[in-house]
Amino acid sequence: MLFRSEEVNEAYNASPNNFRTITQVTTMRPHRADSSLLSILVTVQGVRAWGDSLSMNGITFDPATGERLFLTDLVKDMDGLEKALKEAAQEQYGDLLSETAGEEIGHLLQYGGRNASWTADPQGLTFYMSPGTIAPADRGILPVLVFSGGHEDLFSARVLNVPKAYAVFPVIGTSLYYDLDEDGKADRILLSHDLTRYALKGKMTVSVNDSAADDSILHNSADAVLLHTADGRNYLYTEFTQAEDDRKIHVY
Repeated sequence: MLFRSEEVNEAYNASPNNFRTITQVTTMRPHRADSSLLSILVTVQGVRAWGDSLSMNGITFDPATGERLFLTDLVKDMDGLEKALKEAAQEQYGDLLSETAGEEIGHLLQYGGRNASWTADPQGLTFYMSPGTIAPADRGILPVLVFSGGHEDLFSARVLNVPKAYAVFPVIGTSLYYDLDEDGKADRILLSHDLTRYALKGKMTVSVNDSAADDSILHNSADAVLLHTADGRNYLYTEFTQAEDDRKIHVY
């Protein structure tokens, strides 16, 4: 049902307590952008009186033609992908997984099809599991990275053809799995943003596996990017936006 603006105004003036403010912020972060693939993670953060929300969805394109690509364009063996995704989930989340996690992963790949939420990343494909699918719902969205290394037979040349230098954009508050030391195992990177009311002081905690470091700085918002250089080094840049749009960058 559609309402004219004057009808909405009349309804609000008659009973303003029946209205609630909803804020929704959509952010697009490139997770891979090179001559082979353009893959973008779209996050939608909602702030509502009855609770906040977060959703994630990936969109991947052929940069030469602009054509949208789907899992079947990048994966040569869907059965093999299901097995690899189950193994990756077990490795990255272990005892946190529910008893039905394997069934949920199989259902996602068999029936989710084009609606599956994933991105192409420099180290493989990352799947974003909705709350409650493979672990308790209070754990939120869980990303699971299936490495291309060791699974070369699963993926097309588009996935495997990765430049030596690249960037990945972590979502603050959500784990990023990434092989920092290239030992074939996923390292868990988590950026936790604790912004006090009225932005009097904010704190960013950067965790890598069991190690953590804090940055306390006066700011209004923050973002981050993980850079991998051609000589194999990794740098995490955290950018803080302050009053008057001043910006400060801390490097790990």
